[in-house]
Amino acid sequence: MKLVLTEDSGCHDEICVGLAWSSASELFTCSDDQSIVKWQIGAGVQKGTAVATSTEVVAQLEGKNAYVTDMHWFPATKKVAGGGSDIFVVSSTDGSMRLMSKSGRVEKVVEGHKGAVVSVRWNYEGTALATCGEDGVVKIWSRAGMLRSTLVQNDSAIYAICWAPDSDQLCFSSGKHLVIKPLQPSAKQTRWKAHDAAVLKVDWNPVNDLIVSGGEDRRYKVWD
Repeated sequence: MKLVLTEDSGCHDEICVGLAWSSASELFTCSDDQSIVKWQIGAGVQKGTAVATSTEVVAQLEGKNAYVTDMHWFPATKKVAGGGSDIFVVSSTDGSMRLMSKSGRVEKVVEGHKGAVVSVRWNYEGTALATCGEDGVVKIWSRAGMLRSTLVQNDSAIYAICWAPDSDQLCFSSGKHLVIKPLQPSAKQTRWKAHDAAVLKVDWNPVNDLIVSGGEDRRYKVWD
């Protein structure tokens, strides 16, 4: 399925920096205009395409340095009492992450890093969050936003992070390299050169256990 954003779709005023699907298969995007927008998805004219038109701005972040860098919805497969599946988390350039409801209400603001929080990800059970930032640190948080541990302290910024399918390991970028780090302190990590420039994105497929990465060398690669 190919998603098409038309010129009259009511898109953001600034660059779109992230998107995510809600548990109800609704599309949400965030932008440098500090807005979070929900989209209406309809069938396109051509077969196999869908057209998105904006329906509402669900949130407008306040603060001079509160620009969203990433967003991630609570895992759709996990249903939690009290509407837990209808929450999402956004990271921002002011060093914080925000737990937010589907309606756009900020449930909690957590000051997490020195400098921008570049990426934030729920684990597959919905029991923990991982964040990484310009300070080169990877942190693990509880579902409620309480700090559990500082997993990594790197010399350079970490731009991407993702969970292993079993939620017992994390994969993160370190310059041109990718690193798989187990949560157990005594377990050995795996590190390899992935790109010829900084790695900006990484994700781990829970179905086939493959990892995909993208870098400033303008390439994406798939790893076992």
